[in-house]
Amino acid sequence: MTRLVWVVVVATIGCASQRSTVAERVPLREGEVRVIAGAALDGGTRKGSFYEFQLPARSRSDHHRHPGPEFFYVVEGRASVCYDDGRVDHIAAGDGRYIPANVPHIDVNEEAVPVKVVVFLLLKPGEPPGFRAEETDQHAR
Repeated sequence: MTRLVWVVVVATIGCASQRSTVAERVPLREGEVRVIAGAALDGGTRKGSFYEFQLPARSRSDHHRHPGPEFFYVVEGRASVCYDDGRVDHIAAGDGRYIPANVPHIDVNEEAVPVKVVVFLLLKPGEPPGFRAEETDQHAR
């Protein structure tokens, strides 16, 4: 089953407007998120997967979290990662970051070009790669 990943496109996209309700919701086009590689780890108790993610120009992700730790590397472009505690992490091509499990955040691209990121997620078998931040799940750590 194919799951759609949603982004929110807004007139003012920056972190200050991260909870804006005036937005048009559009699905990411096929190919903007794809699995590059994945493997069972620790005798099958965990799974590590690499994803390629492209955030379109002047867009942002939903307010979301991942049930396992997230490591990412920016291949092209510039963006911001906005956290619930008010922190903003500005990232650009060549930067890498770590986000602990279940930390809600929003990825924001205010530029006129897409941002390409390679993401590594460490999950338990059967865990989906992410949730809307407001959702709960049986896998929360």
